[in-house]
Amino acid sequence: MDVEKTREELLNELQGLKEELACLKETASEYRQKYTDHKQTETELIKMINLESIGTLAAGLAHDFNNLLMAVTGYISLAKTRLHPEDKAYALLSEAERISFLGKDLTQQLITFSKGGEPVKKIISLHKLIKETAETTLSGSNIKCKYTLPENLYQIEGDDAQIRQVINNIVVNSKEAMPHGGTITIRAANIFVKPVDKIPLPEGDFIKISIEDKGIGISEENLFKIFDPYYTTKILGVQKGMGLGLAVVYSILKRHNGCVTVDSTRHAGSTFYLYLPAYNKESKIRSIHKNALKNTKGKILFMDDEQVIRDVAEQIIRGIGYEPVMASHGIEAIELYRREKESGERFEAAILDLTVKNGMGGKETLKELIYIDPDIKAIISSGYTDDPVIGKFHDYGFIGAITKPYKAKELKELLEKVIQEEPR
Repeated sequence: MDVEKTREELLNELQGLKEELACLKETASEYRQKYTDHKQTETELIKMINLESIGTLAAGLAHDFNNLLMAVTGYISLAKTRLHPEDKAYALLSEAERISFLGKDLTQQLITFSKGGEPVKKIISLHKLIKETAETTLSGSNIKCKYTLPENLYQIEGDDAQIRQVINNIVVNSKEAMPHGGTITIRAANIFVKPVDKIPLPEGDFIKISIEDKGIGISEENLFKIFDPYYTTKILGVQKGMGLGLAVVYSILKRHNGCVTVDSTRHAGSTFYLYLPAYNKESKIRSIHKNALKNTKGKILFMDDEQVIRDVAEQIIRGIGYEPVMASHGIEAIELYRREKESGERFEAAILDLTVKNGMGGKETLKELIYIDPDIKAIISSGYTDDPVIGKFHDYGFIGAITKPYKAKELKELLEKVIQEEPR
């Protein structure tokens, strides 16, 4: 009887130990999950700090660098207008122009990391954008693209050029992972993100884009490094890459309140998952006047403190059919605008440089110009592509924004769009 009691007691103790062990395992699992979540958050913070550090350095150099590029590309553009397209010199100048703008592309990629750089957003339908970007990127290659893109795909509110850059960079990455050819599969779907999905996003409607290749894949030890700036397994250089492509993707999606994740197996391929928030249809959209372009082109006020920029801009503005009136700082621009207004004439638009050395810059100048003419149509221009005034120009009273360097065609198209805009 005593033996049976002892055996029963031992079984009860063993059962108690099992239950205690199960509780310990559950607690350990909870702590392990908390530790994993903490490490993920820490990794994200370190990554963002690294990106912003590069952006701070880049922002300091961008303005002067882009001003120099503006002068170079401006004069190349003007020289081309004096030549026949079949002239050999025309082809040489076109190549010089193309290479010069690579400098702007590099600066822009660096600026993407900076703290102040905001995307210039508009409503975008992704269906067409994805196909156009992928086809352009793969043009002339031995890679084919297969799509699964539903017609009812949500719209997004984003920067068209930046989203195209995201798709381009991922497709380039997949193309380079398949040097002997193959197929890239691009899928998109409307999804609702929930906390249980373990995606670093708030709950809500998103578009999920997956870009899958069957290339060489990414090793496990390299997988967590691929979004770091200047990390690459490729040979560095202009043609081979600078290790910025995936870091740019990461930063752009962050600025659009989205994210990017990746699954990859060595020698079996990779799939990148891009998440972008769906456009909220209740958001206000600024209306654009639908009238046809005016036949009569008028005066354009152009303010910049750099003489070389004023010289080239004067010729570009005149070349696209407007009469340029030049100012070197804010006070001069205000006086010119006031005189024009008092004479009964008006400027079709004003292009104002954001920063003026030892003087009134574009943001401050516009505040004064609005008192003179509440219906002024102003464009902000700058080599500081990361300044919030460029990304959110409407918030500061501007109707458009353009970053240096720019082509005559870009300025012409922006002027025509701005001049059509309804008065504020």
